[in-house]
Amino acid sequence: SYSEIGKLAKERGVTFTAFLSGVMAYTLAKLNYGKNPLIVLVPVNLRAVFPSKTMRNFATFVRLTFNGEKCGDVEECIKEASIQLTKTTNPEELKKMIGTTVRTEKTLLLKIAPLWVKMMIAKFFRLFLKSRQTLIISNLGRFNTPDGIGVEKAIFNVNVSKNAKTNLGVVTVGDTVALSFTKSMVENDVALVFADTIKMLGGKLNN
Repeated sequence: SYSEIGKLAKERGVTFTAFLSGVMAYTLAKLNYGKNPLIVLVPVNLRAVFPSKTMRNFATFVRLTFNGEKCGDVEECIKEASIQLTKTTNPEELKKMIGTTVRTEKTLLLKIAPLWVKMMIAKFFRLFLKSRQTLIISNLGRFNTPDGIGVEKAIFNVNVSKNAKTNLGVVTVGDTVALSFTKSMVENDVALVFADTIKMLGGKLNN
């Protein structure tokens, strides 16, 4: 439940998302999953930081980096996730990130280029990115439904790719948290070890 996992996070002085991110980093390290360093990508809703009335998507990603060899203790992973999330979601850091993106988009070449050229340029530069995400954790947050409509829980699936073969979608309705793992492989080790780690910390998960 949200209150149970929230209690575990509160006991450690971290947010709900930071707690889940730390447990996930520990899980990946324990399974020796992917390449070092482990990269957990977390979407951030910029509306919570900057006022916006637009209907367009207003979000970005922050990157949490973990050294798998030094992530052998789950408490250290949770602490590190909290430190990095706090730093990267600081309004000043987000302003720098947005400023860089805006300046890039305003260059003359990109302003006059058609969409297919922009997409081709974006794909080209992605080839040179040194750090690819190992996994994405997207937490849509908590919301309540009107009484009487009968919704007990909602499920949110995050698309997978050839680089991120397992992702985690999180959404909470009332006190019910749905943790949805999507994967492009047969093995279910990530979800199982993640659940075992939550239980080890005192939480309870239902299948």
